Amino acid sequence: MDIGEKIYALRREKNLSQGDLADMLEVSRQSVSKWENNTAVPDLQKIIRLSEIFEISVDDLIKGEKTQPETRTEYIIKQEHMPGRKIAGIILCCMSFLMTILFLPAGIIYASPLIICAVICFVCKNDVLLKCIWVAYMFADIFFRFATGTRPWNILYIFRWPDNLTSQKIAAVISFAVMIAIIAATVIVLAKRPVEDIAKAKKNTVKYWCLWGGVKVISKILGYLINLWVRSEIEQNASIVAASNSFLQIPNTVLEIAALILFVFAVTNTIRFIKALKNKET
Repeated sequence: MDIGEKIYALRREKNLSQGDLADMLEVSRQSVSKWENNTAVPDLQKIIRLSEIFEISVDDLIKGEKTQPETRTEYIIKQEHMPGRKIAGIILCCMSFLMTILFLPAGIIYASPLIICAVICFVCKNDVLLKCIWVAYMFADIFFRFATGTRPWNILYIFRWPDNLTSQKIAAVISFAVMIAIIAATVIVLAKRPVEDIAKAKKNTVKYWCLWGGVKVISKILGYLINLWVRSEIEQNASIVAASNSFLQIPNTVLEIAALILFVFAVTNTIRFIKALKNKET
């Protein structure tokens, strides 16, 4: 295996695109492409940096046979068959089409999670399943919020509810458990990715925590204003106010979901930053 094929194989093993590797090495994507095609050879400094990124010795990178992931030729042969994610995308497109036809005129709304997941399957190459799970969770969360009034954080007040709300208590527990499981899975997957620039990792960590805090504050203020308006108008026309309240809750729900996603990113970047600092110290 020549050095170009080794770079290609190791890059794929690390789940990096040519652009990602180019950014780490501070070169152009075309340079990485030339190395992998053996039309150019990286200089000594870049070879040393490559060995650090791929966590192998320079000897293994240049002449060793340590790595045995698929070669470019093997990958091209494999690509003659359609990737599994694209097959899944086609199946989801068919399912969304059938759902749209069967449940007209609201079918497009019911099929929207499948459509978004299909787009993810066709466009994204990494963490496709995880992204689709998040899409499914967000739509399910929105549905249960408006259909039953159940939110994951209702579990904090579950013991204050009357005994005749057993079904809602169960729904709150399930909703909270699912949310925690998805958050944990996401953090575990994303936190494993290496940090190449500690300063950038620190900046991203601060940025995500600030964004999360800002969205939470806006969500709280909006929720307070909505509740204040409902209390002041409920005596005039209860049915109209109730309908308006449900409509006004949509942006607040979107903000809460956005805050949850930002929280996951903040926690993940914090873990990666701490791990990078420990690795630097050692």
